[in-house]
Amino acid sequence: MRISAALLCLLCVLPFVYPAQTRVLDSIQNLIDNAPTEEEAAVQKASLVYRYFLAGLTKESEKLRQEMWDQAERLGTDRALGAAYNTQGIMYYYQSKFDSAIPIFEKSIEYRRKAGDFPGVLKTLSNLGGIYYMQREREKSLRCYEEALKLEEQLGYAEGQYVSINNLGALYHEMGIHSKAMLYYRRGMAKYEKDNSSGNLAMSYDGMFKAHSDLGNMDSAIYFARKCLEAARSVGDVNGQGFALHNIGVIYHRQKKYDQAVAMMRQIIPLTYQVEDRRLRLGAYGQMAASFVEQNQSDSALKYAEFLLPLQEELHNSALDEDLAKVFAELHYRRRNYKLAYDYIKKYDRVRDSVYNVDMNAELAEMQEKYESEKKERENRVLQSENEGHKTRQAYLLLILGFALLSIVGGIFAYTKIRKAHHTITGQKALVEQKQKEIMDSINYAKRIQYALLASQQLLKKYLPEHFVFFKPKDVVSGDFYWASPTEDGFAIVAGDCTGHGVPGAFMSLLNITKLGQVINEHKITRPDLVLNKVRDEIIRSLNPEDRSEDSRDGMDAIICKFRLDKMQLQYAAANNSFYIVRNKKVIACKADKMPVGRGHDDTLPFTFNEVQLEKGDTIYLFTDGFADQFGGPLGKKFKYKQLEHLLVSLSDEPLQKQREQLETEFERWRGALEQVDDVCVIGVRV
Repeated sequence: MRISAALLCLLCVLPFVYPAQTRVLDSIQNLIDNAPTEEEAAVQKASLVYRYFLAGLTKESEKLRQEMWDQAERLGTDRALGAAYNTQGIMYYYQSKFDSAIPIFEKSIEYRRKAGDFPGVLKTLSNLGGIYYMQREREKSLRCYEEALKLEEQLGYAEGQYVSINNLGALYHEMGIHSKAMLYYRRGMAKYEKDNSSGNLAMSYDGMFKAHSDLGNMDSAIYFARKCLEAARSVGDVNGQGFALHNIGVIYHRQKKYDQAVAMMRQIIPLTYQVEDRRLRLGAYGQMAASFVEQNQSDSALKYAEFLLPLQEELHNSALDEDLAKVFAELHYRRRNYKLAYDYIKKYDRVRDSVYNVDMNAELAEMQEKYESEKKERENRVLQSENEGHKTRQAYLLLILGFALLSIVGGIFAYTKIRKAHHTITGQKALVEQKQKEIMDSINYAKRIQYALLASQQLLKKYLPEHFVFFKPKDVVSGDFYWASPTEDGFAIVAGDCTGHGVPGAFMSLLNITKLGQVINEHKITRPDLVLNKVRDEIIRSLNPEDRSEDSRDGMDAIICKFRLDKMQLQYAAANNSFYIVRNKKVIACKADKMPVGRGHDDTLPFTFNEVQLEKGDTIYLFTDGFADQFGGPLGKKFKYKQLEHLLVSLSDEPLQKQREQLETEFERWRGALEQVDDVCVIGVRV
């Protein structure tokens, strides 16, 4: 069961950036104490109310809220009342009282317009758009944001100054336009990483989490979920921390790490009582129940499921109803309460089909309206011609009845046809979904096999304590790979880029990894150039066993490095892919032979043996061509190797894990909304 913090797309509900929570609260209190007018003090007081609330200081928040209202009503000025109504709407929002929040925000906009407080109008319009978003009123939400954006432009404000860029990202994400959503989230990251005074950075990271999660990019998803948690903690946003922890727990659940998923949810529960966020509490309990169901711990699942019912009744959100119905159906099925399981499945289908039912009812209503209109029109014509005689009236009546009958029959026919089409489409959709699931299950199983053959972190850490691997397949499985093995006189590591990507590339990577293992571990060939020579022969023989006439160009580009750290030596051979050694901010380029490990125009030439004397502090970077070939940036051009070289030099003094994070951030920033063009693999080793 997934609830995301990007649903909290209210511009002005997040606190200011502060290293210590109390410091900022004190600074706002100083603004109140030193305000030049009582009206300014009232406005600042309204700003402090929800910041106390978000920080978990609910008693202080409630006391100040009452003071805010007393002061605003006593002053009676439009600016003070506009600020008070806006804050009250935010409080209703966090208490999930969406229907109550809407008229309050509308009142705030009215007062703020009269006061000429246009920045305030922008904030409240954004808040109102957020409420409509939560209620799945997408058109109303978009209208609010469009109105706010237009006003922001008219007033000459910079993009995102008052209307959160994240709101537009959330809307596009909801519509399934992930590329557009990620474009806005990246623009948000670029803005808020420089200035997080609005507290929106966590929401940008959360949006990126959602998009990558929906696209199945789990490594990127959990990276952005953790960045979201860091950003929320940096501003003391208790609520945002809860949603970030929930996101991480969801990823653990999808990875079948159920104990870790439950542990995340347990951290959330006390936070939800600090800020009284029942939606987040519902999400945490629901996820815990789902994780226990998957572990066949039905008693524990039922225990947490019992917490869900009163919360569900309070919130009554259709999206939550659908998620909970699935949880309860699965739970009762596993407990062999088939009648209850069936009831919840029916409820799930009923909620899921609610949009269809609304459309169907609208069509039938339209038919009925047309029928009634035609009926009245014909009756009027009959009344106007009553003087023409009894026979004429009978003819008209028969005509009306005939048309009415045709309309009714037509309506029934149309309804039956629509229902039949719906059942057909539903059946076809279920079949397609089942086939898609089977295909994805097979590909995900292949991914597990492929990842099992990659070099493990334990192995790399044992022999290369300071290292990182940035590995980002274009699809679920990858044509790029990294592999390693200890040898009698050192430690060998390979970065490979096989022909193709996706499933074909993955098949080639499995073949190449297998051949590397045989050559190094079975044949005991460990000199890098001889390894590549032997692997090339094996690959050509495997792909063309009878030396048939057709010419297979499949193979790989690869770098194989053997570290002899006792002598501070690096031996290597490289096929098509060069690599770098960075020493004191200077680059030593290690050249490659211009031929692949496979059949090519020079497949009879031996690979070159190279040896480099290393120095303490050297950082070695192996990489495939995916990073340098990625299109992006303002002009949609390739990143290129020269820019990659400058980037690696600039990062070379940083801790290795931080370098990996910065590489991923830069790759995502450069790519923007464009599609990833190839698998990416970058390995860093410091000696």
